[in-house]
Parts: sequence; C-alpha cells; structure tokens
Amino acid sequence: IELEEEGVHVTGIDFNAETLAVAEASARRRGVAPRFLKSDMRCLRFREQFDAAYSFWTSFGYFEDEAHDLLVAKRVAEALRPGGRFLIDIVAAETLLPVFRSEHITDLDEQGRSQLRQNVRIDFETGRIEGDWMFVEDGRTRSAHSSLRLYSYHELCGLLREAGFSRFDGFDSITGGPFAIGAGRLGLVASL
Repeated sequence: IELEEEGVHVTGIDFNAETLAVAEASARRRGVAPRFLKSDMRCLRFREQFDAAYSFWTSFGYFEDEAHDLLVAKRVAEALRPGGRFLIDIVAAETLLPVFRSEHITDLDEQGRSQLRQNVRIDFETGRIEGDWMFVEDGRTRSAHSSLRLYSYHELCGLLREAGFSRFDGFDSITGGPFAIGAGRLGLVASL
C-alpha cells in the first residue's frame, strides 16, 4: 500500500483470502488501488511483467522442502523483466542463531490480557525451525504450529542462483546497515 502511495504499480499476492480482504479494505481507506490476487506462490504464471518482486517478513521457506522454494524462485525470475530484482526479507541462520531462545512470551497488549507464547526448536537434520504457538486472549487459547526452512545467506544465494539470479547484495533489513552475524534480519537483493 505504501509503495502504491508512492506511485509504484503493485500486485500483491497471498493464498489467504481473509488477508487479501484486509489489505483491500486498508488500501481503499488510504485511496489507492493495488491489484491483489489470491494465489499460491508456486503457481505464479507471469512472464517478464515486473521490474521487481518483494517477499517480506520471512514468507519464503514455509514449504516442505527446498524443491518448492526453488519453484517459487524460478516463478519469480520468470515474472521479472531482464535486469529485474527480487528482494527477500527473511530470518537467516546468521540472524537467528546468535540470539536463539526456545521459549518466548510476548504481551500483545499493555494490560497483559493477550499474550503470544512460542516454543521453538531447530531441527538440525532438516534445517528447519519448528514452532508451537499459543495465543492467549481473555482466557481463551488458540494454538498453531509452524515449520520454516532456516536458510543461511550462502544457501539462499545458491538456491536463487539455480533459479536464474546472478548477483546478490545483502543487508540488515532492520537497520539498513551491512549484513553480518547477529544482524536483525537478512535483506537479500537477487538480480537477474
């Protein structure tokens, strides 16, 4: 929505219709009209239609194996015009391992009535972060599980290279500074 406000023509893609409905309502309130599509990232069918693509807040790596992540990267490469760039904002091994804790409790409101409780572990054999999440709100509890591939900078560049990207520039996407061990997050720009 912010990019559309700056005059960039945006296509937003998500598999979740509810998420898209919230985004569309927010865009209408702000007076912009990005295009929103309900789709699985693996099923993108664009050919050289975009100058850039952006995968944010670790939405890359949720599929069950790297073959699916590679398919997503190939589909993004196909969607980009020659010289196009793909920005991935992700938690990488170099960002997570120095600060890893298996248990987290986050208060979601100032009164402490809503909490997010996380119990996570790293499966070193599969290279995945397995997480159990419990949302507690006014005494009601909802649970969820997540599984995410934990890529290192090197591994992510290798996958993107296989998908057709040729140049890579990394930075700390929290501070905007150089990427290093202990950075907040990895922002990786892959160029065709």
